[in-house]
Amino acid sequence: MNIVERKSLVLKPCLKVPNCMLSHYIRGYYDRDGHILNISNNEQKAIGFSGNFEFLDWIKMIIKNNCNVGNPKILPDKNISCLRFTGNKQAPIIAKWLYEGSTEDTRLDRKYHIAKEKYGVN
Repeated sequence: MNIVERKSLVLKPCLKVPNCMLSHYIRGYYDRDGHILNISNNEQKAIGFSGNFEFLDWIKMIIKNNCNVGNPKILPDKNISCLRFTGNKQAPIIAKWLYEGSTEDTRLDRKYHIAKEKYGVN
């Protein structure tokens, strides 16, 4: 079943996900290895993901193509990298795309409520 420990370090892009399911697939990953935050005192909004560089680069490409947002750098660390989209316009656009068409049984309530409160996700 390809279930392994420390999946964030070895997960490869899944090229078989149909386009209509990409937001749901990435939301599933986000529910485990994603975050919403406000950066510093200026309340700049951000949405991000942690994982291996190859997988994050794939996520970046999918989000850019579907949300028409900027091209952030993937920040490498020793074992894990971070992809973060910042900006008071683009972070809410991404959050809304991630949750579009989701239901209570297809999302993590804790993260959904944060996105709803901070970014106006329905």
